Amino acid sequence: MAEKEEYVVDKNLCIDCNACYTNYPEVFKQVPWQGETKAEAYAPTEVGKYNPWDVVGVCPTDAISKIGEMPAKPEAAEGEEKVAPLEDLGPWEDRWERVKHQTESKWEVMKRYGMAAILSEEKDRYIIRMQFPEKAPLHIMTYKMGLPDQMPEYKYEVELNDNHDQVTINGYLTDPHFKSLTGKINSFPDRFRREFRLPQKVDLAREAYRSKVLTLELKKVPSEAIH
Repeated sequence: MAEKEEYVVDKNLCIDCNACYTNYPEVFKQVPWQGETKAEAYAPTEVGKYNPWDVVGVCPTDAISKIGEMPAKPEAAEGEEKVAPLEDLGPWEDRWERVKHQTESKWEVMKRYGMAAILSEEKDRYIIRMQFPEKAPLHIMTYKMGLPDQMPEYKYEVELNDNHDQVTINGYLTDPHFKSLTGKINSFPDRFRREFRLPQKVDLAREAYRSKVLTLELKKVPSEAIH
């Protein structure tokens, strides 16, 4: 008979974020508990089927533990960024109580989709100014997971097509703590793509990012100057 591994969920720590029973439905399930719903480990799994560190690590509140000894923790791959622990911001219930009656800014939601941008035209250039997300989602899950009020920096890429008449901005959320929130709440994607079609061919003259605002200056060029 194959060896088995068993896990247990501390229901006092569980926030029912659905991460465990979504990723490992044959091990965890949702159950009622003291007037709420919580996750529960209901079945063992064969040794070697899953990396126990992945199983316990799927929980944002460290509510999952393995019965028995854990294997040696794998070393981070070369070049892989180590995840820094979240700062303790105090009881999530107190933080949520202070903001739960507020209304989330529609402009802030637009930033998460790359829609908070303005394209303007000057005599010899176009200018694109795009605002990146600043505030964390106003949602109870943000606070249950202990996330800060301010968003981390996004990575971004700027692409100019071969015809020099379309600029594309791709934005990526890379912070692992906030990425774990995507898929759990609405209107919070982990990336966006925004395309700007221009009436004239351009070259990228300047690119600057400061205080959550990306500025692109696109110099107009004659068609015959494009090779």
